[in-house]
Amino acid sequence: PDDASVAAIFITGDLRAEKATLIEPDIDWSPLLKIKGSVFARNLFVGGSASEIDGDLKVEGAIVGHYNHGMLTVRGVTSARMRGPVSRCARSRSNRACRPSQKSGVEPK
Repeated sequence: PDDASVAAIFITGDLRAEKATLIEPDIDWSPLLKIKGSVFARNLFVGGSASEIDGDLKVEGAIVGHYNHGMLTVRGVTSARMRGPVSRCARSRSNRACRPSQKSGVEPK
């Protein structure tokens, strides 16, 4: 039906989208995203869901987070060229995605 909604997306392996920009559709109420493996993407923009990645998060370009109702948890290593404005810290073993620049809001790797 047209009024159906998705509450959660579960991926049991890796999510490989090296040429794609992954964007949550709504910064307020995006579906929960649970990935049992690693994520490989060109860019990642999150903010409206509780997202969990059990493996690594490898992004060629930018990781941008906007905290409203969501959180990003990465249990592996997080790597990206740029990390954008994050008004609330994402949790990661490497903790690299949690340190936005005080000057520009974007910090190079």
